[in-house]
Amino acid sequence: VAAGKSAAAIERSLRMPHRAPLVITVVASPQPSTVVPLFDQQLCAACTVLTLQLAARALGYGGLWRSGWLMYDRGFHRELELDEDEQIVGFLYLGTPQHAEETPHEAVQDPHDVLHWI
Repeated sequence: VAAGKSAAAIERSLRMPHRAPLVITVVASPQPSTVVPLFDQQLCAACTVLTLQLAARALGYGGLWRSGWLMYDRGFHRELELDEDEQIVGFLYLGTPQHAEETPHEAVQDPHDVLHWI
């Protein structure tokens, strides 16, 4: 049984990707570096999830950044043919918002309406 999970938890995980029309799995693929530490590289990959989510929202899509036990399950990583040093940093679920309050706000025409220099 994967990651010590129950059969019910594994069965539930098989249905999870069907909750949205598109699921993007973001993986940190670190490169050897004496300048950029591993953790920094992983943080950059995680920032990519947020940037994708914000871009999708700006285009009118709804998005939800998920984590969970599959992010850490090395057996799942092997199924995806990830290298041992690679790490999933998030699953981004994207689709059309179901509720009006989830739709993006109207774009601000003048940035000075929301930005103030101190």
